Amino acid sequence: MENMDPQRLPIEHLLIMTEKFSTIDSKFHKVSLLDHEAIKDAIEHGTKFDIMYKTSPGEGKMEVVTHSIMNNLDFTFNAYSAKNSTVLTIEKYLDLIVDELSENSRSKDAIAPQEKLLRQVLHFKGRDDFDEECLRALIKTYTANSCYRGLSQSLQEGKYQRMQYYLSLVLQKFEIVAPKLCYKELEKPLYRGVALKYIDFQQYKLGQIGYFPGFTSTSKDLNVAIAFATGGGNNVIQGGEYFIYEIFMTGQNSPPSNIELPNDWTYYKSEQEVLLFPFFCFIVTRCRKQIINDLPVIVLTLVELPRQNLLAIRPIVFTRLIWLDANINTEENKKYAKKLDEEFKEIGYSQGQSIEEGIRLINSSVRSVIIVSGSMGITLIPRIQLLKQVKIIAIFCGKNKERYLPLMETYSKVKIVANNFHQVMTFCKEHYLGLIGQKDKAFDKPQVQPTTQTPSTTATGGAGEDRKEVEKIKVQKKNSFCKLA
Repeated sequence: MENMDPQRLPIEHLLIMTEKFSTIDSKFHKVSLLDHEAIKDAIEHGTKFDIMYKTSPGEGKMEVVTHSIMNNLDFTFNAYSAKNSTVLTIEKYLDLIVDELSENSRSKDAIAPQEKLLRQVLHFKGRDDFDEECLRALIKTYTANSCYRGLSQSLQEGKYQRMQYYLSLVLQKFEIVAPKLCYKELEKPLYRGVALKYIDFQQYKLGQIGYFPGFTSTSKDLNVAIAFATGGGNNVIQGGEYFIYEIFMTGQNSPPSNIELPNDWTYYKSEQEVLLFPFFCFIVTRCRKQIINDLPVIVLTLVELPRQNLLAIRPIVFTRLIWLDANINTEENKKYAKKLDEEFKEIGYSQGQSIEEGIRLINSSVRSVIIVSGSMGITLIPRIQLLKQVKIIAIFCGKNKERYLPLMETYSKVKIVANNFHQVMTFCKEHYLGLIGQKDKAFDKPQVQPTTQTPSTTATGGAGEDRKEVEKIKVQKKNSFCKLA
């Protein structure tokens, strides 16, 4: 580990530039891109991202689904803002979570035991162990057959909005409880067994960095992993080979990337489970063949990356008006900036002189309205047009207004091109609240401006029939981690 660069990847360095995507490779069915502009100095120039997984819809067809980092960031922004800007009682949280579970399960009757388990959390209100009991109920709910499929698929497919309140509450409680219950025997690896037919070794080259986007089950017991790899012994084939992950933890992420489940946190006590929360980052360090329990096993060694938690958001502002202009410090523009600051200070105003500074401001905002100069807009707008946190763009230019009018036709978020500052300011005042989605009185201060980090979330797989079935789905979609080759 002493040779590993522990530098954290800033959120803005993970932006996906859609215009940089290459075509889908018909042989490997994957989308790749080169994006040194977004990566900058964090990763070596020319690093390739593969972001995808395969699904088989039937009839011999193959579909390719992109698991976009932007979807991941959109989830973190939404979960983070839900956590910090909405004041919900625990009773209301549980009502909303039960509704989500009902919509994502076979029926409300099917989740009745889990609803009862969740409601029991109310008995611990006001006690020192409330946060731990709350997280216990949430994770044990996840391990139940009736809930496991819906939760797993929501994460694997990047449809986080299906379980917004469940994930938001898990994030809150995990941040508090995980340091106490994370896996601490760092010299001993964790194991995960997978059917070999689902493994594409092109995805696991030595030195490759990647992450798992969903909840990932591991065990402290090698025999448990072997049982999963062999289908409980039902898939043992004469002369066949089997596959397990060997995963070493570094214990250098805050909040931790995992939680070791006490027996009363899961319906599958014999699995000795350690749950890796979504966006668990790893590097491939070794691949070997070994005889285990008289079976030929391929063992792939992964090592947790230190301080590389992709769900650890930097301090962010809930809403923000951003003015970007290379000439922002002229005497005339200083006067304009002062007026913008006076009008929008209470709800968030920032300014910058470069594209890099603009990207940083945008990525530290949940929702933003952008004023940009025409010359900078030509370069910046294609980069930010698809960002969900950018709600609208206004171009404030000089005399050559006609030059920038085509940007309105090309990019849907560009709503005004003007060379009169008061026209731009009036437009922002009239449209700002509706554009950022606030319902409060005009220019009221937001309830909260979040300043803390959001933790990552995780859950685990088990041994029930439904869970086995979803494990197959998860393995088939294992390419959904973002690979930094």
